[in-house]
Amino acid sequence: MKQAIIFLSATMAVLVSSSALARSVYLNGVDISAVRNKTFLKAEVTIDAAGNVRITAPQYDVKIIDGRAAEKTPNDRGGPNAALTRHYYLVTQPSERGRAQYDFSITVNGEEKKVIKAGSPQVILEMSKWLKKGENEVIIKATKDLSAGRRSSDSSDRAMVLIGLGHVENKIVKIDDVKTRVEVNAAQTEPSTKRYLLVAE
Repeated sequence: MKQAIIFLSATMAVLVSSSALARSVYLNGVDISAVRNKTFLKAEVTIDAAGNVRITAPQYDVKIIDGRAAEKTPNDRGGPNAALTRHYYLVTQPSERGRAQYDFSITVNGEEKKVIKAGSPQVILEMSKWLKKGENEVIIKATKDLSAGRRSSDSSDRAMVLIGLGHVENKIVKIDDVKTRVEVNAAQTEPSTKRYLLVAE
């Protein structure tokens, strides 16, 4: 029986419906009161003193067409893919006090998306926004940082990055299926690069 890998997530997306009593609804400062039947993911929602609903979601573009606000979906501009039905997560397991001394860079389809420095706290993020439906080339590169001298040569000081399918349950990210991972330790000094063909659904 396959076991889920569970990670606590410090921040969670909150979906908030606009109040029927609100005077206007704004997305990134643009009045979208005429928009109906739309859900915004990973958004910050504020109700101001006048009762207006203000949605801040930098991953969405808004433009005015014929006097009306039209929201351009991330999928339209090659960002988060609205066609995906599965959720893909990037999770790190840093070594204690960064003793492994490896930086990680994550490249998706030829574009570097994330750099995680040695000693950084744990990263848990949904990477679905970086993917297109179908085949995606994911490269995870680990590079040793010895600029401040070597802190450890113990192989038990390990750092890891994994990518997998998962879901959120009770504010906990659960990885159900690990697709690829890179693990390094303080005894190593050479860079490590792993290429993976991720077929996103």
